[in-house]
Amino acid sequence: MWSDNDYTIELSSFRKIKLRYKGKVVGFISTCGEHPEGMGFLNIGQTYLDTEHRGKGLGKQMYIQLLKGIPKWNGISSYLPNRINQTEIPKIYKSLNETILGNWAFIIKE
Repeated sequence: MWSDNDYTIELSSFRKIKLRYKGKVVGFISTCGEHPEGMGFLNIGQTYLDTEHRGKGLGKQMYIQLLKGIPKWNGISSYLPNRINQTEIPKIYKSLNETILGNWAFIIKE
């Protein structure tokens, strides 16, 4: 799906995207079904990236590849009160033109 030197990102299904470094999984995004009010948005469940691979734009790249790999959906959503990472994830969402409605952040596919 995406590769850059020793890194690859693969979308096995719309439920999980994996980041590999030299074949080893070092990050992932998991989804947990459609936004509770429908609207055609895929809800993000969990995002993880090993510490030593942070700060290289790989987290953002996982979100970009997820958005490209979900043709049926209008974009992704995240429930803000459940967000554990209050630093990096908001930066990624802002860089991808997030829209906030109430307790939800949305990234709409372009």
